[in-house]
Amino acid sequence: MMLSIEWSGSDATSGLNNVELYYSRDGAAYSAYTGGPFAASPIAFDASTTGGEGNYRFYTIASDNAGNLEPAPASPDAQITIDSQPPAAPVLASLNTWNASANLTLSWSSTGDEYMAEAATDAAFSNIVDASGWIAADNFNFAGLVDGQSYWFRTRARDNAGNVSVNSSDEQTTIDTTAPVASLDPLAPLFNAPTFDISWSGSDATSGLLNIDLYLSLIHI
Repeated sequence: MMLSIEWSGSDATSGLNNVELYYSRDGAAYSAYTGGPFAASPIAFDASTTGGEGNYRFYTIASDNAGNLEPAPASPDAQITIDSQPPAAPVLASLNTWNASANLTLSWSSTGDEYMAEAATDAAFSNIVDASGWIAADNFNFAGLVDGQSYWFRTRARDNAGNVSVNSSDEQTTIDTTAPVASLDPLAPLFNAPTFDISWSGSDATSGLLNIDLYLSLIHI
């Protein structure tokens, strides 16, 4: 966790001698950074020796060759947040085995500041066919999905410091936008009983035929 902190200064009379660097982490009192005073810019700041990650504020106090010291400023000269930890992987909302539309909205839990969602035609994601790009939303609509094709989906999170999570567990579904077909077998024109059997057949090429509804029209004779 190394930072390169650049500084500049001047003194009109005796000349600038050096500076001391002061830092504050997460609102604590300012402390002088070890290794000072510093006569050259930049200063190599090792945050692993000052408590690690956090919100840092900095200022310098200059000294001239006559021994005069610059007063401490009322506000920091610079500040930065050190964050090297990636966010947790998002968790995808479950998908149905079959999707009866060429559009699919993928949703996930919020764990970061931006997200990248991807769709592939294989579980190894070697053939990614669509991606959201980095977006702030926790959902993305995939359009133009192909009938009969199986798709795998995943997402990952990124925080404002640029840390990226591992990929989420994937979810899989198959697109089926083609309606099934069914037909009734022919019936005799007349029956002499109030009950009779009606035979039918049907098929569906992708998800399989689930059932049928029977409709009738009554004609009085």
